[in-house]
Amino acid sequence: MVNTDLPPTAEEIAAKEKELEAQLEKETSSEELTPEEIQAQKDKETQEATDAAEAEAARLKAEKIANGEEEADEEEKEETEEKETEEEEKPEEKKEEVDYKKKFTESSREAQAIATIKKKQDEELQSAQSIPEPTDEQVRAEVEAQGEDYDSLSVFFKNIAKTNLHNKLKNEAVEAILEKQRETKEKIEARKKEVDVYSILPETLKKFPRLEGRQEEFNKYASMPKRLSLDLEDLAKLFLLDLPEPEKHKGKMFETGNGGKAPERKKNGGKLSIAEAAALMQKDYALYQQYLMAGKISEDVDEG
Repeated sequence: MVNTDLPPTAEEIAAKEKELEAQLEKETSSEELTPEEIQAQKDKETQEATDAAEAEAARLKAEKIANGEEEADEEEKEETEEKETEEEEKPEEKKEEVDYKKKFTESSREAQAIATIKKKQDEELQSAQSIPEPTDEQVRAEVEAQGEDYDSLSVFFKNIAKTNLHNKLKNEAVEAILEKQRETKEKIEARKKEVDVYSILPETLKKFPRLEGRQEEFNKYASMPKRLSLDLEDLAKLFLLDLPEPEKHKGKMFETGNGGKAPERKKNGGKLSIAEAAALMQKDYALYQQYLMAGKISEDVDEG
C-alpha cells in the first residue's frame, strides 16, 4: 500500500511551480485592452511628444535671442522689463531696511539701560531665594518666641522648625525687594510728571533753550532709577552735554503749525497754563514759541 501522507519531493515542487507560472502567463496574455484604454494611451503619447517639441522650440528660440539672431515678442519683453524693474527696486528696499535698523539703533542706550535694570532686579530676587539656612540659635529663638521648648523637640521637629524659618526668611527678603521695586516705580512715575512740567517752563527753556523739542528724550534720561535723586537742573546740564552743537538757525525743524490764533484766555491774566502750553507745543509749535517769548505762559503748576 502506497503512503500518500509523505511530503512532496523537490522534483514535484519544481514541476508544480512551472505549471503555476505557465497558467499565470496564459491568463495575463489573454487579457486585452479596451478601446477606451487604447485611446487614452495614444493621447498620452501624443501629449508627451507635443510637450517635448514645445520645450525644444522654446530652447532654440532662447538661444537665438541671446545670440541676437531674433527679437523677443512683446510678452517676453514685458516679463524681462518686470524682472529688471524688480532688480532695480532691490537697492531701495535695502536702503529702507538700513534706515529701519538705524531708527532702532538710536534707542540702544535706553534699551540697554532698561535691560540692566531688569537684570539687577532678577539678580536681587535670585539672591533672596538663595539666603543661607538659619543657625540653630536662630531656630531656637524662633521656637521659643512661639512659646515652645526647643530642647524638648525631637530632631525631626527641629528640622521642620528650621525649614519653616528658612522659608519665612526667604519670603520676607523677596517681599522687601518687591516693595523696594514698587517704590522705585512710583518714584519714576512721579519724576516723569515732574519733568513734564519742568521741561516746558518758560524759565527752564530760557535757561536751556536747547531743550526745546527734546522734552521726551530728556524725560527718559531724567527718569532712570540711578538719576532719581539728582536735581533736574543738574540733569538738564548733563543731558545737554551729550547733544551735538546747535545750528545757527532752527528753521522749521520743530514747527508743526502755522502760527494761527490760540483760544482766548479768560484767567491767569491771559496766560496759558502749563498743561495748555504742553498741548499747544505739540499742536502748533510756532504759536507756542510766540507765547513763550512773550512771557504768556504761567509758571504756576496746574492744580488737580
